[in-house]
Amino acid sequence: NGFLNSTISNRGVARIHHNKISNTMRRSWDSGAIDMVGQDGQWVRIDHNEIFNTVPDGLVQNARFGVYLDFGSTQSATYYPGRYIIDHNLIYNVYVPVLINHIMDVLVYNNTGVFGGDARIGIVNGNQGTGKRDSIVNNIFCGTFLIAWFL
Repeated sequence: NGFLNSTISNRGVARIHHNKISNTMRRSWDSGAIDMVGQDGQWVRIDHNEIFNTVPDGLVQNARFGVYLDFGSTQSATYYPGRYIIDHNLIYNVYVPVLINHIMDVLVYNNTGVFGGDARIGIVNGNQGTGKRDSIVNNIFCGTFLIAWFL
């Protein structure tokens, strides 16, 4: 199993924190410097990381992200819990700083991001994401900013 909190009711105990992550995915794509796939994190906290330089020399420039939460666990046909907290990260020179893909229950706050490439999107909630169960608050992104939901 992946990295997850031991108790759902005690948020943020399991952490990915205080890392400097750079020059990732030089031979890969459709991934992130921090990438969680098909996992209910049970409120794992991803915080105080510096993530940079995932563009432009990878195989596919536009599919390389800072933090990529890709498909939560399947509990029902309409609920894909992720339960992640993404806070206080500095993410720059990446195509999209935060990608939330077909996953719910994500808290994103107090992050700073500067995107690379031509996406000009700070946070994406894609592939049937509605954002109804997500909270995106007090983030700062440089340049044209968009929070996008793609259905």
